[in-house]
Amino acid sequence: MVAITVWLSAIDFAVHRLPNIVVLPFCFSVIVSLATAGLITADFRRTLVSLGVGLLMSIVFLMGNLIGVIGMGDVKYSLPLFSVATWFGFMSFQTMLMVMTISATVVMIGVSVKNRSSRVRIAYGPYMSLGLIAALLTTAP
Repeated sequence: MVAITVWLSAIDFAVHRLPNIVVLPFCFSVIVSLATAGLITADFRRTLVSLGVGLLMSIVFLMGNLIGVIGMGDVKYSLPLFSVATWFGFMSFQTMLMVMTISATVVMIGVSVKNRSSRVRIAYGPYMSLGLIAALLTTAP
């Protein structure tokens, strides 16, 4: 999980794109993994909640895409990341959300000040990845 998020972050930093050829199989593997985990733990509710929150956050990100502040790659990337964070509980979800939002905001402010422009675009995927990694390190057993 960490390896793929770091790899995708490097790609996103370099080209400001999250390639479907990586993101879509990653998304599928997370769905299968969470379904398998639900089967093993006999906790299908946890699987459904995790996937439901991931889908809900994808819809939120889609709204951001429709107004032009989030890329479509980030929309697709949000499903597996938020699903995994939610699997480990509400505190994990909150940690991911706070770390990704605060880190991206700090970078946007820094870049805006440096460029003397309020119209700044950053690659958001790496901050989503950072949020998930922080959530896993602080809340996963």
